[in-house]
Amino acid sequence: MTLAALIRGEPLRPATATVATPATGQGRQAGSVATVATVAVANPPNHQADPDTFAERAAIIEFEAVAPREWAEGYARLLAMPRPEAVPSERWSCLVDDAGRFLDTWGTQAAALGWDTAALFGCHPEAPVARYDCAGLAWIIDGRAVIAVTSDTATIRTPGGAVLRYYRRHASQPAVAAWDLGEPPRED
Repeated sequence: MTLAALIRGEPLRPATATVATPATGQGRQAGSVATVATVAVANPPNHQADPDTFAERAAIIEFEAVAPREWAEGYARLLAMPRPEAVPSERWSCLVDDAGRFLDTWGTQAAALGWDTAALFGCHPEAPVARYDCAGLAWIIDGRAVIAVTSDTATIRTPGGAVLRYYRRHASQPAVAAWDLGEPPRED
């Protein structure tokens, strides 16, 4: 079963997991995080229901994407959580796919360059789709290809060949990570 099929709500079928080929550097195969995460998310659908399964899913994502643990756990939560009411179904599917593809291809480099959770996955807590001033890169990708990441920018190529530049946002507006939508604020 693919991640897209899971997001569309198709019934889960028992699946045999296969060991993913570890990817290194920028030449990784696109989508391996989403593929690994799809196998890991099959049961249960909620990270709070089985903490061991959630921890295993996050570890697989962290290892395969060589991503910071916070991002791996967040992406695992994103895969398991229901779509927030404020986000249209197609937009949510695209966000989940884009976040996985970004982690797989650029996660290591983005972390090394100092990108944080809000800059990559942040959104406005009440209007995640409408408030671009709070949107992290994953919300902006919108199915397009990220072709470069620097300490302050990400370059996105559109299907028509145009190049968009996303400037890393710094926490000036209230933002939550996409996987925290609908949850009460955390006390740190």
